[in-house]
Amino acid sequence: MGILTDATGPGNATAAAVDGIKAGIYNAKKDGIDIQYVVADTGTNPATAVTAATRLVQQDHVTVVMAYSSVLFAAAPYLAAHNVPVVGVAQDGPEWISDHNMFSVFGPAHQELVSTTFAKFFKQQGATILGSLGYGIAPNSALAAKALGVSGPAEGLTVGYMNPNFAFGGTDVGPVALAVKNAHVDGFQTTTAISANFTLLKAMRDINGLPKTVVLFTGYGAELINAGAAAQRDAQGVYFPISYEPVELNTPATQRFQAARKAVGLTGIPSYAEYFGYAGVDLLEAGLKGSGPTPSAAKIISTLSTVHDFTAYGLTGDHSFDVNDRTHVVNGPANCMWFTQFENGKFVPVKGASPLCGELLEGKTVSLTQ
Repeated sequence: MGILTDATGPGNATAAAVDGIKAGIYNAKKDGIDIQYVVADTGTNPATAVTAATRLVQQDHVTVVMAYSSVLFAAAPYLAAHNVPVVGVAQDGPEWISDHNMFSVFGPAHQELVSTTFAKFFKQQGATILGSLGYGIAPNSALAAKALGVSGPAEGLTVGYMNPNFAFGGTDVGPVALAVKNAHVDGFQTTTAISANFTLLKAMRDINGLPKTVVLFTGYGAELINAGAAAQRDAQGVYFPISYEPVELNTPATQRFQAARKAVGLTGIPSYAEYFGYAGVDLLEAGLKGSGPTPSAAKIISTLSTVHDFTAYGLTGDHSFDVNDRTHVVNGPANCMWFTQFENGKFVPVKGASPLCGELLEGKTVSLTQ
């Protein structure tokens, strides 16, 4: 298989997915499946993503692509035209919904739909005025920022700041920090890259403007720990949601995950990207097991199209979800997320929000043009 990831550039945290893939391959080998891989770097650049995907197909002759990239939308038409099965994370754009060769480890996220998951969390934490930040170039990031502006009022909250057009790779976060403070935002979420997130936290603290409740979509686990002491100080009290059971819950599934990580030389807390890589191998296993001894791209797509009860090696707890539900999924399995809070150097599962599940708001949508 080929792994298409943002190994360099502003999205480079997704490169850690390769470590999760190694842990998953360890599980697969115990299940009697031998998986070989080659890695291609997108450089977090749309044009380079197309070149990297082309190389994987035409030069490396991969059967399947595992994709962990914020710019995959650029390469998706090429992969669809060549009928290449793609397993990975629906973090970038709507191709995960429309292209039936693509299968996301938390479902084909319909970010134009609106779920109450995050608004319910902010309300649970006592927030009243919301703010959100997303990348204009990355459709799912921009739509997630806009969705909070719809789900918040549905939960009785107001919106003080919404910016779905932040520059991709941008680090000029001072104006954002000041605008959030001036709007008296006490519940803030961002779907930007890790580097921007940590820079923003520092800027907010520097002007004494950090909202009471801050939710970062990236940064859980090794991503924050490896960022150093300064980033950890700025992240004290910040919330980090993930789509699976955090290892801090110490469930049988997380124990298996940690055992597989240890077997391939990994230690400490996994990153969110590692979860995605690990879950991706489980989904690929499902596609391979039903494709016979000589799995072709067409057979893998056909088999993956029948997966309706995916659990990511059990990491979705009591929930399973339909990776082929291209209609209802917004965030996580059954629109559930597991929230953790960073306290004194540790990620602590939030009581009553590990997991927290939301509902779709019928008739409510957001778009890139509204």
